[in-house]
Amino acid sequence: MERKYVDKVIAENADLQKKLNKDNSKYYDKLLLYVRLTSLTKNEEKIEEILLGILQDILEAQSDGIDAEAFFGKNPKEIADEILENVPNAGLAWLKFWGFAFGLYVFVRLFMSIVSVDEKIDLGNIIISAALSILLIYVGFYVFGESVYYYKSKFADILLWLIATLIFASFILLTAFIKTPFVVSTGGMLGIVLIIIMYGMSIYFYIKASNKEVWKPFVPMITGVAILGVAIRLPMFSKFFNTKTGIVTVGIVVGILWVVQIILNLLFVKKEKNGK
Repeated sequence: MERKYVDKVIAENADLQKKLNKDNSKYYDKLLLYVRLTSLTKNEEKIEEILLGILQDILEAQSDGIDAEAFFGKNPKEIADEILENVPNAGLAWLKFWGFAFGLYVFVRLFMSIVSVDEKIDLGNIIISAALSILLIYVGFYVFGESVYYYKSKFADILLWLIATLIFASFILLTAFIKTPFVVSTGGMLGIVLIIIMYGMSIYFYIKASNKEVWKPFVPMITGVAILGVAIRLPMFSKFFNTKTGIVTVGIVVGILWVVQIILNLLFVKKEKNGK
């Protein structure tokens, strides 16, 4: 119930933002981004209620001919910091969120690893990578949040994003070299059963998702990987997939699936923007 309420408040906020003029929109966008990125340990329901309240106050002032800067002041960061200090911590909800993120990362890595031709998965590598990724994302959110009011130029923002992307890409490459003794074989019928179970779980969560449009771009990738994973383990195809040509074929198919997913994600973002 709480999640649905928070989603409703966020949707109302997004709808009301359309009424802001250009200057007020710029002012509120930065405030919104700063608060959301630096409040990861805070009660999300309270945060979103406060953000909606601020937006409503700005709109009321706007209707009286007063802009946001004149109404709230030239240093919105101080206001945001005061708000965050008075908002209670999320407690178990915070742990549940990051626990879900950790589980989702592990699930996705496991699912994608099933396409591996050698049919072996390093569980230790996946778990360590998941923990480090969550830590990196958490720190990244906080740094980007602090940078909202720290950097004044567009160039500095772009440079920060490029550096962050480089660091994250380097991290992903480095995790490939982490080796642990917790390696399991997923060949033959065991692998096929695992793929069917994981694919079934993915489809179940997709059906239960409150906003299917967000997850729809991932369906072709999940389905393609599942079919490819099963094909690799079938006796009639396994010999081919263990050849150089077979390995290249797997790479090409996965690459095509990634391109399809990126295109579908871009179309979704474009659709959302047009809807607004």
